[in-house]
Amino acid sequence: MDFRLPDSTGSRVIKRVTGVVLCVSAILAGPVVARADTVYVSNWSSDTIMRFTPDGVGSIFYRGGSESFRPTGLTFDSAGNLYAANRYSGIYKFTPDGTISLFPGVLGLNYPRGIAFDSVGNLFVANSYSDEVLRFTPDGSAFSFAFRNGLSYPNDLAFDPAGNLYVANPGLNTIVKFTPEGQGTLFASNGLSSPVGVAFDRGGNLYVANQVNNTIQKFTPEGVGSVFASTGLNAPSGLAFDGAGNLYVANTGDDTVQKFTPSGVGSVFASTGLNAPAFIAVRIEPEVLDSDGDGVSDDVDQCPGSGPGDVVNASGCSIAQLVPCSGPASGGNWKSHGEYVSAIVRTVKAFAAAGLLTPAEGVAVIGAAARSNCGKPRTSATGGRWDMEGRRDGSSKNSR
Repeated sequence: MDFRLPDSTGSRVIKRVTGVVLCVSAILAGPVVARADTVYVSNWSSDTIMRFTPDGVGSIFYRGGSESFRPTGLTFDSAGNLYAANRYSGIYKFTPDGTISLFPGVLGLNYPRGIAFDSVGNLFVANSYSDEVLRFTPDGSAFSFAFRNGLSYPNDLAFDPAGNLYVANPGLNTIVKFTPEGQGTLFASNGLSSPVGVAFDRGGNLYVANQVNNTIQKFTPEGVGSVFASTGLNAPSGLAFDGAGNLYVANTGDDTVQKFTPSGVGSVFASTGLNAPAFIAVRIEPEVLDSDGDGVSDDVDQCPGSGPGDVVNASGCSIAQLVPCSGPASGGNWKSHGEYVSAIVRTVKAFAAAGLLTPAEGVAVIGAAARSNCGKPRTSATGGRWDMEGRRDGSSKNSR
């Protein structure tokens, strides 16, 4: 028998058998594979970089101090360090532990915009006011990778899986493709209207933010273009994909970040703390396996088999697993029914303190435990104790 407890998100269910609480479950099962990708956004007008959780909860990652800080392009290297181009004072590097430094050898920068790493760790920078793309080796040595050569106010960069560099060229309404050796060709021009942002999906398709006509164009590897999105956009700028294939768009015109599913369904991902958002980078985390679907990854789950949607603690354990009806989890039998109920009460308090149970749910769990036969000895000559379904230890359903 189940009974439901209403909450702000719908119904939650306390499942029980013969009055014994088994678990507290959500109606919908949890995912088997989870991600925790984090979205970073450069705020052009407020001199900040914002960080957003997968649920769109934002916080300030970095705010410029006494130095002139006007963040533009963002990207990650293979080690998970975040790099941010600053219009006035070079390229900033942020390590995962929070250490901040200036990328070495940033001479020659002239209004740097988009930045991207190639597969061997060279940093490429769109030098917008010089109509140039610079290449910096890991030690900071600078080289001119492309100068003019079809470039006009280059704004953003993206590498395809083969190592070719694509440059958003708003000055000429084009996308220019450069081989690893620096040979440039026109990749696309049809349908482009001040293209300022570029990003590749996992299939090798190139997405382009058209800032003037408020669209996102999608180009196949062969250069065939189509409109991917045209709603919810207001001066779209930077683009980035998460590990699940969702596209994030910095909407400079209305201070939002839009999120589009792989099928093109859009929604507002974030709108707080944004002030002329310009570029986006996503820290893509490894997929986390959650075999039992309880929201706790297998590498830390101490109670496998709790089930999809079960309310569990940080170790992946439900109340029923921590306080089994058959006896303490450490082994043996309950000395009395009161000992079992006391253990339930302690566990419910711990779950409530962690925000896992509402007061009403906690009362319901304790009440169900109090009405159960857990820890009660049988009074018949057969002896033994009751199990979760009201059966004596070792007996069948029909033996009592």
